Parts: sequence; C-alpha cells; structure tokens
Amino acid sequence: MAGVDRVDRQGSVGLTIQARSGNNLPDPLEDWTNFAWSDEWMVSFDEVCKALKKGSSSLSKAPGPDGFRLVLWKRAPEETIRWIVGIYNTCLKTGEFPVAWKRANLVLIPKAGNVNAGLQVSDAPKARPICLLDELGKTFERVLAERIHLWQANNRDSDVSKFQFGFRKNKSTCDALSLVREITTAAVKDGGFAFAVSLDISNAFNSIPWRRIRRALRDKGYPIYIKRILDSYFADRSIRYLNDSGRWDSRSMEAGVPQGSVLGPVLWNVAFDEVLSLADEDERSHVVCYANDTLIIVTGRDLKTTQLRASILVARAIIVIKRLGLRVAKEKTEAILFHGRGVIGLPASIMVEDTPIKFASSIKYLGIIIDVNWLFSEHFRYIGEKAGKVVRALNRLMPNLRGPDERRRRLFANVVHSVILYGAPIWGDIFAKKSCAQPALYRLQRTTAQRVISAYRTVSSNAALLLARLPPLKLLATSRKRTYERIKALRNQEDVDVVINKKEIRDSEFTILCNSWRGILEKPNTPGEYTKMLIVPKLEEWLGRDTANSLSFHLTQVLTNHGCFSKYLHQIQKRTDTYCFMCGMDDEDDAHHTLMTCPTWDTRRLEMRKRLGLPRGFTLSDVMDCILSSRESWVAFSSYVEVIMREKEEEERRLERAQSSSSSSSSSSSFVAGDESGSDSN
Repeated sequence: MAGVDRVDRQGSVGLTIQARSGNNLPDPLEDWTNFAWSDEWMVSFDEVCKALKKGSSSLSKAPGPDGFRLVLWKRAPEETIRWIVGIYNTCLKTGEFPVAWKRANLVLIPKAGNVNAGLQVSDAPKARPICLLDELGKTFERVLAERIHLWQANNRDSDVSKFQFGFRKNKSTCDALSLVREITTAAVKDGGFAFAVSLDISNAFNSIPWRRIRRALRDKGYPIYIKRILDSYFADRSIRYLNDSGRWDSRSMEAGVPQGSVLGPVLWNVAFDEVLSLADEDERSHVVCYANDTLIIVTGRDLKTTQLRASILVARAIIVIKRLGLRVAKEKTEAILFHGRGVIGLPASIMVEDTPIKFASSIKYLGIIIDVNWLFSEHFRYIGEKAGKVVRALNRLMPNLRGPDERRRRLFANVVHSVILYGAPIWGDIFAKKSCAQPALYRLQRTTAQRVISAYRTVSSNAALLLARLPPLKLLATSRKRTYERIKALRNQEDVDVVINKKEIRDSEFTILCNSWRGILEKPNTPGEYTKMLIVPKLEEWLGRDTANSLSFHLTQVLTNHGCFSKYLHQIQKRTDTYCFMCGMDDEDDAHHTLMTCPTWDTRRLEMRKRLGLPRGFTLSDVMDCILSSRESWVAFSSYVEVIMREKEEEERRLERAQSSSSSSSSSSSFVAGDESGSDSN
C-alpha cells in the first residue's frame, strides 16, 4: 500500500496516505507490443482447484469489496470453476489483471502495546493496514505465486536467499532463530565474537516502490508472461477507506505491496533479496531475514577486526535499503555482542550511519528475547507477564457456574499456551533445565487448567492439568523442540514422504509425552492421588476423548474429590466432622461414598448402572472405562452426577440456614437472659 502513515481518531476513522516513489530512477516498464503468447502458459483446471483449496474458508474472515467469501467459490460446481479458468487464461493472454480485483477495502488492525492515553491531537495510534480483496482475484494471485515458486525452484539464479525465512515454504521463525543461535554459539565456542545488529525498516511493505520490484524481476530473469501480468497487477490499484466524516473514500496506490494479498509477500522477497545478497561474499557474514525483520551477524576471532567488518556490512545494508526506497528507523535498531566469559575491553556501541547504537544485554528478535548466553531469562519473565495479562483478561469471561462449556474453555487455554510456548523449539531445552524459570509459568498454567475444568482453586496442579488435558509446560516445550528437530531433519532427506512421516513423528512424540507425564504422575506421595488413580491408567484415552464429552462444574467435583463432601468441607474448616449429612451413616463422606455407596441415591444409581451396562459391584474404574468408550455413557453418567450433586448442595444449604437460624436464636436468648439478669440485680 502507498505509505499508510497514521490514523486520526476524532470521532471517526480517517487516513493520511503518503505516496513514496523513492529516488527518481526510471521505471523499467517494458513495451509489450511484440509479446507472443504460448499455450504452454495456460492455466489448468487442477491449478485453480488447488489454489481454491489453499485459501482459508473461515466464515469469520472478512470478504472483499464484492462481499463473496471463499467458501462460496469452493462449493461452486465444476462448470463454474471451468468458467473461472477461462477468465484467468484470458487475463494472462491479454496481460490484464482486472481493475475490480485491484480495489481493496482498508482495515486498520491496532498494533500490540498501543495506548490512547497521553496522545496529543496530532498523534495517532499505530495500526497495521490490511487490504481486503476479492477472493477470485486472490485465487488468481495464488496461481501466479505458485508458478513463481516453481520457477524459483527450477532456476536457482532466480530464487531468493536461503536466509530469507519469511513467506517461504517449510521455513518459519524458528528456523531463523535456530540459525542465529547456531551461528553465534559456534562463534563464541570457538573463542571468537559475534556482532548482531537488528535493523527496523519503517513502513516497509507499504513503501517499497513498484519500479524496484519490476527491476528485480527483470534482473533475475523471470518469465516474460509473469512480468507482463505483474505490470498490470501494479497499475491502477486503489483502496477504499473511511475519511474524517465517516464516509467511504478512495485513493490510488503508487507504491507498496498490499498487506492481505497473496502476491505481496512473494514480490517483497524478490525485491528485498538484494539486501540478503550482501553476505554472499564472506562466510563469516550473515544477513538473516524474516520478511523485513533484518538481522546482520558478523563473526570472527579478533574483536576489533570483527567490529570493523560488522560496521561496514551494516553501512552497506543501509545503503542498499535506501536504494530500494526504504528507510531504517535508527531509534528502533538494536545491537548485541555475543562473547565468552572473562573478556575485557569490549566496545560499548556500534555505529549505524551517524548514530551509535549501544550493545544491549538482550534484544528482541522475531518475538523472542535473546540474551548473550542464550539462557532466555528475560524472555521467560516477558512471556510470564504477557500470559498473565491474557489470563486475567479471560478469567472474567469464564465463571465456574453458568459459564461456557469445556470445549470453549479449551480455546482460552490454547490462547494462553500459544503465548507461553511461542518459540519453544528454540528455548525448550533451556526451560527444561532452568528450574528457577518454571514456577511462575506453572502457576499460570495451573490457573488456566482450573478455569478450563471449572475447578476449585484448592485443586492441585497434577489433578487440574490432568483433567484439563494440559501436559506440564516442561514436557510440552521439550516435545515441541524434539518434533521440530525431527521434522526439520526429515525435510533434508530425499525420497521421503514428508506428510506420512510427519504424522508418524507426531504420533511417536505423543507416546513419549504420555509416558513422561505418566512417570511424573505415578511418583508416590504427590498431590492429586484421587484423580490420578482414576485417570492415569487410561491417560491416552483421556487425552484423546471426544471434545463433545465436556466436563461440568459438578463432574469436576466428583473427579477431584473437592466439592460438597463432608471430608472436603472438614478440610477447609466448614464442617466439624466427616460424616455424610445425606444418609446419616458413619461412613466418611467423599466422592466415592456419594457416587457408589450412599443409600440416598440407590434408585438413581441402579438406573445409571443399567444405562451404562455395568455389572453388580462395579467400581469407579469400570465407570471410567465405560464413559470413555461412548458418548451416550458419558452423558448418562454426567446426568447422574448433576442430579445427585445438586440435591446434595441443596441439603447442605438447608443445613447451613438451619444452623444459622439456630445460632441467631441462641444469641437472641442469651441477650434477653442477660438483660433480665441485669434487671434483677438492680
């Protein structure tokens, strides 16, 4: 997009758009008068079906200006798809990307950490501009993007650097971070140094000139029909946005790749590859990128020489970035120096243009806080605070009673876990060894688990995590690291079915995870014995149970032994004895007594046994086997639990009211007696 710089919020959403054209070099537009079409470039029916399949059909995803969601096109009959294929071939033959597919609705997504407090009238919160485009146009972009990727795979000179990890198949932020850790650790282990400078590029995707993308396509020798259709793709682009009066307005685009498009990231990589190519001349110099997040790393054994080389490479990178029509935000640039212990005379800063950037003890790159020794202490504190905010915000939406069911509560747990476990393949091994980093995050996980299963806060971590089907963070982080490393090694092998083997890897890691967790849970004299006795023997079945079989507030009580039971109420000092207040027998009242032996519910218990097909003298272990085997049995047992626990709660409340009334009467009688006694004495 053409430089979306800010958003003014004064009762309505407005937009200030600044078109950047970079320096005044000529645009390398070609003359397509003598273009000759070849039928080998035709779009096939299978290509379009594959492109439609790759798109997200989520109903929550906003449609483009035409209002049609992708799910409608996915359900279209074959005749309609063939009609779409004809349209795409006409576009390629004529070299025209339809104008309707180049019109976008602008949506502004606020960036994390923005606060409105303290903003001046001229200030505006930062936002990420997303372009909502027609799905037919985006599907055509997927076809073109796939062809560009195929060309890159078959023509290495046209491909982008292997150190570009953004928007690349089988590459991720973990791959980039793993490479950075590998490079810097090897340099320090060898007795050397590693200078790392993270460059922040201002408004990158919205600012890169189209002429630079065209020039990169030409210099890298991309097919002529691809360059021709992309010339049309860039021409006559426009966006619609809400102006200061709250009405829709439009503006032509003159630069940038649309955020929200399919071709935008692909074309960004092609144009920005000039920056990454700077490190090709020296094996000790590296430019690692994820999209526009650029990290320059220079290693060496001599401190001063390595610093000089790092300064030169940073200067060259900034020159190329400027030549691309982009700008480095020096105020957001960070630097870190990796070194061994006991080194003296370390420099305090490195020059970035005319600004000295001080070396920090840690920097944030791709969402992970990296420190000099790769111990991640600061990162663990950071994710603890971040996840804590999420937990506190969502707890208010998850009351134990009359709240959402377990399936929706697990969404809450997934949000918390996604925050905590981001980048786990990079720091999982350190977290497993660093016991001082675990307690704070385990407290958050325990709170999350208790909220998922609607449990009392007195329920132990072992029981809560087990019922919520949330393995301990240490095991999850270690498992994710192993899975990542095994799949990464798998991709490097030839003649291997990656899809099938990935499933085998995940299945085997699940087995390893269950065995490790079972080993922890089976340790004697650890909390949650009652719950562990029920679940641990059937751990795999419990973890894989149908999500429709939801835990309720009362079902959780009977599976934790924390609820309306005399034994539990005695533990929390709400009763003076542990006898059952329902049947009046001397048996200790706990979950087992309530479910299995209390004569108050003999009739209901018999009905439940018949519905579940249980034999006489059945045990709770038999009940667990039965309810995990079928949906009907789960519902029948849950209904039985709900009825008896509600009746038990009503009886407890009645006894409390009676006791409270008796205490009030006793106090009142004592007061009257005391008053009369005082009168007599007078």
